[in-house]
Amino acid sequence: MPSPSKQMTLVFSLLLVVVVTCSNVALADWQTDWEQAKQAAAKEGEVVLYGPHLPFFGKIWEQFQKAYPGIKITSEPGRGSDHLKRVLAERRAGIYKVDLVMGGGNVLHGFPANALDPIPPVLLLPEVTRESAWFGKKLRLTDKEQKTILSFSESAKTSTIAYNTKSVNPKEIQAWKDLLNPKWKGKIAGFDPRVSGGGDPFRFFQATPEFGPEFVSRLVRETEIVFTRDLHQGLDWLASGKYELYLGSALFTLEAKEKGLPVDILPQSMKDGETMGLGGVCCVALINRAPHPKATKVFLNWLLSREGQTLWQRLSKTNSLRIDIPKTDVHPAFVPKDGVKYFMATSYQYQDPELGKALDRVVDDALAARK
Repeated sequence: MPSPSKQMTLVFSLLLVVVVTCSNVALADWQTDWEQAKQAAAKEGEVVLYGPHLPFFGKIWEQFQKAYPGIKITSEPGRGSDHLKRVLAERRAGIYKVDLVMGGGNVLHGFPANALDPIPPVLLLPEVTRESAWFGKKLRLTDKEQKTILSFSESAKTSTIAYNTKSVNPKEIQAWKDLLNPKWKGKIAGFDPRVSGGGDPFRFFQATPEFGPEFVSRLVRETEIVFTRDLHQGLDWLASGKYELYLGSALFTLEAKEKGLPVDILPQSMKDGETMGLGGVCCVALINRAPHPKATKVFLNWLLSREGQTLWQRLSKTNSLRIDIPKTDVHPAFVPKDGVKYFMATSYQYQDPELGKALDRVVDDALAARK
């Protein structure tokens, strides 16, 4: 009979054999599935994509088609709300021509669940499914069931405090609540939260217990903030010195700064929290009964790969949620920081239209109270 030490050695050896064998089987499984998917994708020959009209999209599709020359990307651009209406109308007519839709979370959350396919089963590449590669150590599925809407590109500080560099010391504002300081009364402008795309940072205030609707009301009433529905007008006001602070788009502000205008965004994270938002396009959803499922599988895996996300980040100038790629192509402010509490604006619980209506009422009432 073997000694106890020899028995333990034998057990460990057997366990090692099992682990290595299982790893090899798993490796063989995904590689086999991937090769089969690529072969089937080449036969389908196309991916039909509905998404916004953004100039950099075409450059990304070109790179994909260089990597997979047998697969053509047919991109049909338009507004997100129009894509939703179109897909639903096509389905009522028995037409199934689109494979996936890209856009903001607010639009994709409007699709009925029975029109979408789950995303995790489609993801094959280990570099894509490895959760440690992603912000928060997991793939960010934003729908309630955590199945059908995947967010891959969200930037910190997309909605932020911009300031006139000639008149404001940025160190004076360390938290959102500092805006209530009487010194800023009559000196703040903002993008109107009641229009499409204008919710942040007011949705953040509305949904966060430390702020709530009362803070929204106080901000509107006490600061006498002036709203615009034109992002460029808001930045013109800021650059001219008409207003010293502006609550709006970080990306537009930084573009104006590059043109030589005296504007910038606060470099520090707010002590009472920050927003994480799309800053353009964040999300993707797979339409079920799609005509090109294998080609779509190859495309989505490529898009979420290191290669695809590095390219996406460089061309879109927005932060990829992949954390294992260089961040040199995006503004440092857009990269999430450790220890900061982020409001994830694309999550399903913040996409309820009733919340938007409630926010509109708070803002309307506060504006009326100023008269």
